[in-house]
Amino acid sequence: MESKLEALLLNDCDFAELEKEFDQYCPFEALGMVRSEVRHGNYLAYLLNPGRPHGFTTQILRSFLMCIAQHCSSTESGLGLKPLDVHLLDIDQADVRREWRNIDLIIVLRSAKVVIPIELKIDSVQGFDQLERYRKIVEQEWPKSDDWRHINVFLTKHEEDPVDAENWEPLRIADLVEHLEILANQPNENPASTMFRAYLRMLRRHHLEDRRLEEIARKLWAQHGEALGFLADRRPDEVGNLFDALKDQKSDFIKALADDGVEVALDADYKTIIRFAFLNWDSLPNFKGAHWTDSKRFILLELKREGKKINAYLYLGPGEESSRQNYVSLLEKCRLHRPSSRAGKDWMCLAKKEMLGEQFDDEAEMSALIENVFKSLRLFARRVFDHFDPILDQLREQKEPAMIQPAALFKDNLQLLPPIEGLARIDLVDLAGTIVTTIENQPGKQGSLAVYQYLQQSFGILDKQAAAHALDIFAEHTADARSRPGAHPNIDRLLDIIGGGAPLNIQVVAR
Repeated sequence: MESKLEALLLNDCDFAELEKEFDQYCPFEALGMVRSEVRHGNYLAYLLNPGRPHGFTTQILRSFLMCIAQHCSSTESGLGLKPLDVHLLDIDQADVRREWRNIDLIIVLRSAKVVIPIELKIDSVQGFDQLERYRKIVEQEWPKSDDWRHINVFLTKHEEDPVDAENWEPLRIADLVEHLEILANQPNENPASTMFRAYLRMLRRHHLEDRRLEEIARKLWAQHGEALGFLADRRPDEVGNLFDALKDQKSDFIKALADDGVEVALDADYKTIIRFAFLNWDSLPNFKGAHWTDSKRFILLELKREGKKINAYLYLGPGEESSRQNYVSLLEKCRLHRPSSRAGKDWMCLAKKEMLGEQFDDEAEMSALIENVFKSLRLFARRVFDHFDPILDQLREQKEPAMIQPAALFKDNLQLLPPIEGLARIDLVDLAGTIVTTIENQPGKQGSLAVYQYLQQSFGILDKQAAAHALDIFAEHTADARSRPGAHPNIDRLLDIIGGGAPLNIQVVAR
């Protein structure tokens, strides 16, 4: 192994080039600017201001506006900037403000009556009502009633939707850097240009993808995989240390959420998972019928370490099936995470958010990382609670099934059931989302259709209780089905559920 490490560290030209890339003077790293949003904001404001003596005049501002025009969706609605607008705009007198009323950046183009507030996020997270508050401040100063156009830009390193999503446009720093690099790569050796290029390289090294460095890394792994693997296996576990520190401060997170009006409690604490429970949900019907935690709660908030990442989840776990199915039916289409995908048989991910990405900076202050993760988790917890709490409240409002008293003959029971003229069919669907059978509204099946529609209205799901009641309604046909298996398939299905078969969802399809 020693000879392989020597070949990597001393004799490989690609490794020497990679080492050279990181072993060079960068004024922004020297000033501690890499993770400082305040200093990033100061430098960007300086570059964007055409009146500053940086030598770029309006070039950087115009490049920035062109990036907004090409990447912000408001341009499609006609409310934003179009590329031709940017080309023709008179921006020599642009007013660029820094930290006006706590807003990171504001660009005011008076000649075009355009105002562009910019909220910058490098590693921090947005506050719960921060963007909405800033937007209202700007709208009060530059009223839309006076024909001002507002383009609110949420400039961030990560793929992150703004909380005030209807009014703010997400813009990735990676897209902005690609636009600015076109300008930076033009021949220009004045000190401001040299510093500008150093700034963009710093962003690439610490925050963004650098394709050239990625290719060097790929070649090194291909040629020296064993040596690199040896070193990687012995790298200090900084993410593990961070997760342990988060666990030590979980009570602070619980208190902070309580200050927001959301009561949570610690449910479980494992090596790589912390689970929290929303106490308001403990009073939901049959909520504590789960099999996956000691508390028996069906739904829990998780903070989980997954390799180099830390993610947050809201999970509905496995449990007593008839009770769990009430939650599945209610929440499946309301998920915040991939709502159109098929839910798993035992696990349903209701929401997911990345708290710490793989590009973990082990030079960052531990206290700052803890604060950022807990801020992000606090925002995530508040978001999922506000979304799902009113939905789950519907379970509290559900009443006991309004069951008819069956008569001795099926034809008499049919007179008590709701009409089926408006139905096209009923689908019986298993817990994985697969249609098991369909009952069409056609002669010979209308009796079964009426019974199953009644079960859907009264029970919501075909479980043992609903199946037993339906067998009483089918009356004499139930006895015939017991003696002649296969003669009455829609009754056979009820007998199967009584015998321990899995519950089914009843989906009514109108004409």
